[in-house]
Amino acid sequence: MIFIVPILLVISTSSLLLLDQRTLQIKYRVPAAEIYRMSLSPYLDDIAVFHVKASEFGRKKGDIVVQAAHIIEIVTKMFLVIQNATGKPPEIHISTDFEANFGQQTVIFNFKYGGMSDLAQGPPKVTRKANRMEIIV
Repeated sequence: MIFIVPILLVISTSSLLLLDQRTLQIKYRVPAAEIYRMSLSPYLDDIAVFHVKASEFGRKKGDIVVQAAHIIEIVTKMFLVIQNATGKPPEIHISTDFEANFGQQTVIFNFKYGGMSDLAQGPPKVTRKANRMEIIV
């Protein structure tokens, strides 16, 4: 089962913040230096995955998957914030297949083009089977 949770995403000069949209409470705060890669598909699906390093204790909440109308602007801003925080640019991965970690579980994202015209395109269809997430654009 896939849960889509509406959140507010805030990019500060040092962190990526996910806030509850009603209470504005911080749900997650990820320091920019802990994001080492950003993955995107080559399609117009508005989805990006922010890959987060494991902590020094070996614990990791997991990577962050974001779907937003202005995903290119979000990725561009995060690129600059991460580069300023670490002194080096993050890795950018554009592919139809990539992995994301959710806690202790690794999920393979597989993007497929459904053949619809760009004008009639709605939200992508997302299905999850075991450790595989299929997104049809």
